[in-house]
Amino acid sequence: MHVILLATDEDTKLRPLTETMPTPMLPLVNRPVIAYTLELLARAGQKHILVSIYQRGGEIMSYLGSGSRWGVQIEYVMQSQAWGSAGALKWVAPRLDTRFLLLPVDALLDLDIAAAVAYHEEHGGVVTCIVHPVAGPVAQPDLSTADLVSVDRAGCLVGPDDPGVVRRMVPTGAYICEPEVLQFIPARTPYDCLHHLLPALLAADVPVRSYVMPGYYNPLNSLREYQQAQATFLQSAYAAGPPDVAAVPNAGTVRYPAITGRSIAPGIWGGRNHFIHPAARLIPPVYIGDNCRIGQNVEIGPMTVLGDDVVIDDEATVRQSSILDQTYVGRLVDITDRVVNQATIIDPETGESIRVVDAFLLAAAVPAGSWGGRFHRVLDTLGALMLLLMLLPLLLLLLPLVWLASGGALFQRETHSGRRAAHRGGDPAADAEVQTFDLLMFRTTRRNGTVNAVGRWLRHWELDRLPELVNVCTGDLALVGVKPLRPTEVDLVQAEWYQKRFECPAGFTGLWYIQTDPVSDLEEIVIADTFFVATRTRRSEIMILLRTPIAWLRRGRTSLRRKPALTNISDMEQSHKQHAL
Repeated sequence: MHVILLATDEDTKLRPLTETMPTPMLPLVNRPVIAYTLELLARAGQKHILVSIYQRGGEIMSYLGSGSRWGVQIEYVMQSQAWGSAGALKWVAPRLDTRFLLLPVDALLDLDIAAAVAYHEEHGGVVTCIVHPVAGPVAQPDLSTADLVSVDRAGCLVGPDDPGVVRRMVPTGAYICEPEVLQFIPARTPYDCLHHLLPALLAADVPVRSYVMPGYYNPLNSLREYQQAQATFLQSAYAAGPPDVAAVPNAGTVRYPAITGRSIAPGIWGGRNHFIHPAARLIPPVYIGDNCRIGQNVEIGPMTVLGDDVVIDDEATVRQSSILDQTYVGRLVDITDRVVNQATIIDPETGESIRVVDAFLLAAAVPAGSWGGRFHRVLDTLGALMLLLMLLPLLLLLLPLVWLASGGALFQRETHSGRRAAHRGGDPAADAEVQTFDLLMFRTTRRNGTVNAVGRWLRHWELDRLPELVNVCTGDLALVGVKPLRPTEVDLVQAEWYQKRFECPAGFTGLWYIQTDPVSDLEEIVIADTFFVATRTRRSEIMILLRTPIAWLRRGRTSLRRKPALTNISDMEQSHKQHAL
């Protein structure tokens, strides 16, 4: 049996969240909705999957990859335009020589695939429409009679005015079909399964059976339904037993509520590298994403999901809400039953959204004055002081040598640019700007400007940089960060993809130090910096610190001869293209 996942992202729903991400990538307890469908297929033994993509397909392909993480093989089908759900089947028709299963990936569908296929085989028809009982009154805002199908006593779909109608059901968008159904779909024509294909089959007297799925179904047509899905997933995981034991399928729980992260306490899950203040109060069920920071006297939960890189500042309260990635919630802010995406707060009941302009209440970036920034700065400062103390014998030996070789001077200052580890003044936004600062270094030249013998040795072993640890203490540098650049080098780093490096403070060491050599050109350094910023975690910073002494020995053995520096950004981009080829 073939499996086709409909990930064309043609429907405009769940805005404004889907203005910046495809609907299949909408985070459900911090994992894209499409991931749950792939896990269902993998559990059912469906290993070869076709994924039909159209709009913003690159983001979906980047996340899914080859499918190896789920133990499946994914093949992508690129559409040139919007064809609708049935039109997507016609587009891929040459590959559909046997029975196929069509599944939407912009909804949460806890389908027992084996039971549905067994039902399809039993009745021997051409099409089985997967349906779900109506959960509430037909008149509810996100469900209309046009979205329902009529079913007779035999379980066959009939017209809405047919006298044999015994009940109305909700079509889930999932279908099990034989290849013969493709002849009813016109080529290169926008065509929908519900509104076009099913009426065409009924008009041709082709029986269409309905399989009533007992498991949880949520179409995610509204933000209220999105919040309900988050709560159902959390509650299912909270009430479930061991993760490999499936619950009995029903309309109120999901069978396999897999959650990324470890269990901190019953009903409380946390991702990597999070920090929770001991005075914070967590009421289960709660999920906390990677790199989150939760301040003093914060109250979170129940039914709350925090995405990655979320900061909840001191004495804030978050209940029954979804806080998406990279959101800062300010001190004393109270959020109840809301969806928050950085500076935008949304009421799921009405769908109305408000953009908050006060960065001290809600923001897309973490203010430097928050407790999370201060905590990181304290660790850096303590680390720099410990290194200075450990290196004190060496420093006491070098000081008189430098003083004698340079003619009575010990230090020199060099101007560099980058993000400082701590801002000056009271402006929280200043920390995110590229600034200039002076790095303290041992003097390596005589009064006439020529390099002396001691200075040449210091430069060779990079010991002239040891006073930069003072810059770490003053907040100019972080212990681990991107390379501080000279102003002339910053002028060369103007391409958009290079700008990613400026999201991280300049550092005394970093990936640029352990992966490049003193003879490396600017482009190699920028590539290492950009990769570091994209993959940065507290663990990776610790590993870089531990590997720095080995890198120092390697760099010291490198020849003093340097490559010619690239003189303009076009040269850098051309070199990058050649490197990529």
